[in-house]
Amino acid sequence: MKEAPLLAPIAESNAGIPGGYDPRISAIDYEIFKKFFDNLGVELGQYGIRVNCISPFGVATPTVREGFGGVDVEKAEEIISAAANLKGTVLKAEDIAEVALYLASDEYKYVIGMNLAVDGDYNITNVSLEMT
Repeated sequence: MKEAPLLAPIAESNAGIPGGYDPRISAIDYEIFKKFFDNLGVELGQYGIRVNCISPFGVATPTVREGFGGVDVEKAEEIISAAANLKGTVLKAEDIAEVALYLASDEYKYVIGMNLAVDGDYNITNVSLEMT
C-alpha cells in the first residue's frame, strides 16, 4: 500500500493577491508571495510533500471580530458581506476547511505551489472605486 503524500496547506488572507483588501500589497510583493509557494513546492515536492496556499476572503473568526471592535459573529458577517463581491452567501471557516480537505485529497494529488483564492473573485475588484 502506497503512503499518501503529505500536504502542507498554508492559509493566508487575500492580502497576498493584487486587488485584495490591503492595497499596500504591491504587484512586486504578490510576485514574491507567489514565487515563495512555487519554490517551496519545488523544494518539498521532491520528498512527496505538496505545498499550496489558501487565500480566503473575510471569515468571521475571533481575530477578525476583534479587529472589528469585538462585534458578534452576525455583525462581522454583515460587515464582511457588505464588502464582498459575491452576494447572497457568507464565507464560513468550514468552507475553508473543505478547500483544505480537497487540496489534501487524491483528486488534487498533482497540484503544488498554487495560491487558491477562495474569495468570490474579490481579488479582481478595485476596492478604491468604492472609496471615491
